[in-house]
Amino acid sequence: MIDKVLTLLPVCEPEYASGVVGQNYFRSANRTASLRLFEASVEQRSEEGDRVRVAEVAPAIVPVLDNDYNKQALAVVLPEEDGSVRLENQVGWLPDRRCATLQPRVASLMRATNAYVGAAGTASYWWSGRRWDKSNAGLRLRIAQWEDVHRAAIEIVHRAEPDVEQPWVGHYAPLTDLARRLYSEGRGRSEADLLHVRYEILDDALVATANEEIVTDMTRSGRDFFDLLRARVEEQGAVWGWVRLYQGAVEVRTEERP
Repeated sequence: MIDKVLTLLPVCEPEYASGVVGQNYFRSANRTASLRLFEASVEQRSEEGDRVRVAEVAPAIVPVLDNDYNKQALAVVLPEEDGSVRLENQVGWLPDRRCATLQPRVASLMRATNAYVGAAGTASYWWSGRRWDKSNAGLRLRIAQWEDVHRAAIEIVHRAEPDVEQPWVGHYAPLTDLARRLYSEGRGRSEADLLHVRYEILDDALVATANEEIVTDMTRSGRDFFDLLRARVEEQGAVWGWVRLYQGAVEVRTEERP
């Protein structure tokens, strides 16, 4: 993967921006980032007439799958001046309420574009009357609501990977002997180790296959969760995708809810 931020998520209006949380966990990185952003900031006046400096910023949004507190965590990382992204430069986290819908789309965008995904935002500094407080800049990101991000992500990944179904929404389907065997071997059990499959129609049944063996028959579930996926396969032929294996079911990952 190249280490530059080349794709930006859609942005909301400034008044709906989300503050970056947990900045106090990364004091050293925040101090370095704040000094750098302060140098690029422009002095303005607030509505109350106070002096304020504002810097435009586009940090990387990085999935952290091994986070003990939240498996869907998204780190906020300020890129280096050359655009490279390193977790040592993490300045905080996205609020948890944004992570469940954003993390799978960010991961798909990273895979499809071979680059990190960024978010537009601002860093603000207030004049205390004697000095600017450079170590506690207010960092706010302007990520749009998930429906807007979803539409943008579909457009980008379909352009980059037209034959791949993105693993955003999970629905359960029956196990097969192959799925049970793979599960017993420890395959496909986690977000970091989804099983790569091929969605196709065999004998009028919508199935997921691995190495030409059936992992699950989605038609047997008798539910409409997979109608959109079936319509896509019927229209353009077999597509690649991902499933997650559980002891009692196969979680089929699709792009959209029914």
